[in-house]
Amino acid sequence: MGPLIRVSNVSKSFGGQPAVLDHVSFVVQPGEIVALVGGSGSGKTTMMNILGLLDVPDQGQYLLAGQDVTALSQRQRSSVRREALGFVFQSFNLLARLNLLDNVALALKYRGYRADQCISQARQALERVGLKSKAGAYPHQISGGQQQRVSIARAIACCPGLVLADEPTGNLDPATSADIFRLFTTLRAEIGMTFFIVTHDPLLASKCDRTIELINGQVV
Repeated sequence: MGPLIRVSNVSKSFGGQPAVLDHVSFVVQPGEIVALVGGSGSGKTTMMNILGLLDVPDQGQYLLAGQDVTALSQRQRSSVRREALGFVFQSFNLLARLNLLDNVALALKYRGYRADQCISQARQALERVGLKSKAGAYPHQISGGQQQRVSIARAIACCPGLVLADEPTGNLDPATSADIFRLFTTLRAEIGMTFFIVTHDPLLASKCDRTIELINGQVV
């Protein structure tokens, strides 16, 4: 089995400015937990947008599970994004008007799942993150760490091969951050998911299988 992610000589600039990404190359193997680190302006966000199929490089190639996704149309990229990727955000991005079960189920609805599938897979995802008993609660009724667990449940509900996590512990205390990382390792062991994590947290990065560092748009 080849790499899940293969980024080859990817460059990206905006408006004629110096390159935000400058001939970046790396691979991520299936089942790895990899951290992407770097200071402000290093290119982390742009790299994450390219990996998440929200943007395309000016040059270079991005292979996802062997498929050259840089050659796809915007519509095709959207389809791959829905089917193959899960996203976890620092700010959780939960809808306050929906309970936890419906927050997770809504993500499945957008992916085209039947109503009964949305509910059953949302329940299973909440159970995987230890929140089965909280399915009827609302975001304001649970802690920040629990809200992040819900966002992880939402990301894994459709069993994507790759989860992209953008500062997943940025709003959490150290103990809760450690709990979230343990959850990542559990999900990796149980489901075989690959996690690619953007973080400023050196402790979180040190726990990952590998760390990729960007400085001025280049891997060092």
